[in-house]
Amino acid sequence: MAGGAGARHDAAVLAYARTTIMDSALAFCTTLAILAFWDERPVLAWAAIGLGAITKGPLAILIPLATLIPYRSSPAPAAATIPLAGLGVFALVALPWFLAVAARARFPHYVFVRETFERVTTTRFHRTAPFGTICRSFRSPHSPGSCPRCQV
Repeated sequence: MAGGAGARHDAAVLAYARTTIMDSALAFCTTLAILAFWDERPVLAWAAIGLGAITKGPLAILIPLATLIPYRSSPAPAAATIPLAGLGVFALVALPWFLAVAARARFPHYVFVRETFERVTTTRFHRTAPFGTICRSFRSPHSPGSCPRCQV
């Protein structure tokens, strides 16, 4: 019986492996960026953000920066988080790809307006949750109510 379940699992893995899902690449790039920021290596972090932006778009920029906001206690470290060298590396990594793909008609509109803005603000993509649902998912894990089992 266990052999049959294992065979079904292996078949499902092989079938699923042929699909292109970039979520693991996004997870790798955002994790690398967050760890590089934590290790005070912002140029490496921005290179990882650039690779993430190529694979998954603006979300790869939002996740590492939104993660860092609660941990930055003063405005002074903003220069350390976004150095000119880091932005240069980001542009070096992401801009050639963006320019090559932007040569296709309406690609920037498709990515930034349709797939990013309209996906979270309209019901056009069969999204029926209220607008604030996405914002609530970014709340701190230490905020009240974020862990139902931890409430006192």
